[in-house]
Amino acid sequence: MGWLISSIIACSIMMALMYIPLSGVTHTVMPHIMMVIATMTVLGPGILFFACAYESIKNRIVNMCVLISLGILAAYVYGNLAAQGIFAIPDHAFFMTSVMLVTFSHIGEYMDERVRKRADLALRNSMKLKTDRSPVLTEEKEYMDHGHFRMLIDKISHISVLIAIGLSFVTFVCWYFFFYHLAGEHPFLWALKMSIAVLVIACPCSLCWVTPAATLVASRKGLKHSIIVKHSAAFEKIARLHVIIFDIHGLKQEEQDAIVHLKRMNMKVVVIAEDREQMTKFAEQSGRGADEYYNRISSNEKKEIIERFQRQGMRVGVVNNSGSDVSLLTQSDAGIILGTGMNIPKRYGDIILVKNDLLDMVKAVQLGRRTVSKIKQNVFWAFLFNALGIPIATGALYPVFGMSLKSEYVELAMIFSSVLVVINSLSLRFPLFLKVDHSRE
Repeated sequence: MGWLISSIIACSIMMALMYIPLSGVTHTVMPHIMMVIATMTVLGPGILFFACAYESIKNRIVNMCVLISLGILAAYVYGNLAAQGIFAIPDHAFFMTSVMLVTFSHIGEYMDERVRKRADLALRNSMKLKTDRSPVLTEEKEYMDHGHFRMLIDKISHISVLIAIGLSFVTFVCWYFFFYHLAGEHPFLWALKMSIAVLVIACPCSLCWVTPAATLVASRKGLKHSIIVKHSAAFEKIARLHVIIFDIHGLKQEEQDAIVHLKRMNMKVVVIAEDREQMTKFAEQSGRGADEYYNRISSNEKKEIIERFQRQGMRVGVVNNSGSDVSLLTQSDAGIILGTGMNIPKRYGDIILVKNDLLDMVKAVQLGRRTVSKIKQNVFWAFLFNALGIPIATGALYPVFGMSLKSEYVELAMIFSSVLVVINSLSLRFPLFLKVDHSRE
């Protein structure tokens, strides 16, 4: 939180300085003031991203931290060179870009942390924890996934870093060796300026928001429906499920309704129960119900059912309310715990249905799918304005239109893409759940 507050303060000061009229002494001093603020921000709150990038590179992985660090360094170096008058134009405003990258990235981390804290608070309220149960919650918090779709974002970041570095190199070579006669200033300085500009514009800081913004809104939406999503990655887990296994005691009307809705959503359903007579009656009443029914089978047999589907490339979710076979929750791709199973250690589950209503399972799947869809849309918005700015950054439009990259273009790209990501995520607040009722075909 301290790094977030300090970066926001630095960003606010920089924005205020940007609008101070420059004349005389202020025109000379301003670049140095902004350089000091940017340096403190980059080496302060920004150091976390450099440390993360270092660990990633050391492990031969190019992830989002590398992309963020690359953008921060490129903007900071650009600002320093411009402030020293190397590019003839004192475009020290690029210091603002580096500060914005640090600030927006920390805001993204904060939103992701809010998802986990909100789930933790909901768990405490739902369970009405006593003092002697607090160690269980401590264990849970350590378990919670901090990844928030890391695989998807890291893949995008890996590609983005390679493209950014490649375009930067090509831009420098083209301007310095082939189109030097068209350069707006000394060929080497112009080529350097354009190549650094490409690195700056290629880093969409709103990429840090694409998942936290959506999952923060979605987690609040889930809580309103008594659905506790413990961590951001749980949305993706439940959205990608192909099979739902109900491993519960007692079969009621709501189970039949939930099965019908899940089947309409193209999911396979397996029911495991203890009472053979009740299960037979349930199967007859449900008509077009579950794909498979089992009763009184051992834990090993249950595991074999899960493994059989997983070998076919299907992702399996297990719904449990008893705690008799918690190992199934860890073996499954997503563990769902019903409210009556609150005595189950929460480290074994991804989602908790507080009301013990299996129709909420249908809502949870719908919410997960919508959230993943929003995240994919957010990725598009995160890159859109930056991608549009790349031709300007390379200087491709300069010979004809006299346009080269200005810090204002970068900042506008950051602001617009971030605003669109937030607005798109906020649309998850609207009640767009599919109709869930007790009608059956």
